[in-house]
Amino acid sequence: SPGEGGPWVWNTYQACLKDTFERLGRDAEAAHRAGLAFGVKLVRGAYLDKERAVAQLHGIKDPTQPDYEATSQSYSRCLELMLTHVARHGPMCHLMVASHNEESVRQATKRAGRLCSV
Repeated sequence: SPGEGGPWVWNTYQACLKDTFERLGRDAEAAHRAGLAFGVKLVRGAYLDKERAVAQLHGIKDPTQPDYEATSQSYSRCLELMLTHVARHGPMCHLMVASHNEESVRQATKRAGRLCSV
């Protein structure tokens, strides 16, 4: 809770997975409704081969984005979603932008700067 220093548990969301945007939005809203602090570490994702192999082994659809561009678009959408939640919910919503991608970092700092100046 915010009185105790923010979220105690953070979850990592991988933009390389097709369902991340929907899960992230659903989880953020659920935390807000429950009055819980929500901590997110947003990453592009790294274990694509493993995710695909596990899906194939279990006979399920490949859960990963089809290519790097789709992953980048997913990361950007998730980033915008979370920055909006941070702006709306203040100390109850926390975001760690975890990326080596210069454009993603630029997008995050530019958008955060606009949100802080409002």
